[in-house]
Amino acid sequence: MPSEAAAIVDRSDANSTPLVRRKRIDGRTKTARRIQELLAGYEGRLHLISIRLQPTIYATALKLAELETLAESQRAAALRGEAVDLAGLVRLENAARRLKVDLGLEGPPGPPPLPATLAEMLDE
Repeated sequence: MPSEAAAIVDRSDANSTPLVRRKRIDGRTKTARRIQELLAGYEGRLHLISIRLQPTIYATALKLAELETLAESQRAAALRGEAVDLAGLVRLENAARRLKVDLGLEGPPGPPPLPATLAEMLDE
């Protein structure tokens, strides 16, 4: 069993094989790579060293990246002339926009944080 996977014990049957929980995004597909790319962009816009160190922000950003990726693929399918539920596409895009607002990513990026002054460093 890989180190990224953890066994899930099912107490209903002692003879059953334990289920394996895999990482949510492993980066092997085009969609997974796009989600990782979006997460890296959010990390830069939020001025965080690592978005994964803050679980609440990471969970929201991951959901946003997944929704945006789904909306992009649905929009591309619609533009190719495939049958797409346009109301569902609008709901996906609106949900993504609301998450962007929640994270403070809507609108142009703000200025980068200023480095601490010598006085601030001495006060710490």
